[in-house]
Amino acid sequence: MTSAKKTLVLYLASVLGSVVMIVSAYTSMASAQRAAQVAASDVIVCERLAANIESLKRRPELAGAQQLRLADLARLIETAAGEVGLPRGAVVRIVPEAGRRIGDGESPYVEHPTSIQLADVSMAQLVETLHRLVSTTPALGVRSIRVTAPRSGSREFTHDSSVWNAEVTVSYLVYTPRKETGR
Repeated sequence: MTSAKKTLVLYLASVLGSVVMIVSAYTSMASAQRAAQVAASDVIVCERLAANIESLKRRPELAGAQQLRLADLARLIETAAGEVGLPRGAVVRIVPEAGRRIGDGESPYVEHPTSIQLADVSMAQLVETLHRLVSTTPALGVRSIRVTAPRSGSREFTHDSSVWNAEVTVSYLVYTPRKETGR
């Protein structure tokens, strides 16, 4: 082989090697660009999820993680009643009821109702007391209100038509998933 042919072969080999390196570098850069685009997209998704988590943290809880103790609930009720100016004897009775699963019984939520009997309260005091109660404990809700006029002859009876007796049922939701039983 002549020296001109050797030079040509070396020249073509170096050009071919350069082309292979350029194609390899381009492929590598294109792959890195795709990875960067995916990473940028993932960052956007992560930021959106983080913002969603933060907004959910600020929302009131819909259910507690554990049952509210009767003493704590009684204190909340008495505090709410006192804040609106109800006399100490206005909260006549606080009676917890048995907890029960909501819905079809398969729900992970257990509702714990409590009956509250109030005497000699105005409608404004009743509404304000209940509003304060559920505002301080978002997992607590009012299930029912029954208002009656005091009966004549009872200790609560007055001729003042602005006071009422009330039976209120409040309930507290607790997230209590069913335990899986072994088969």
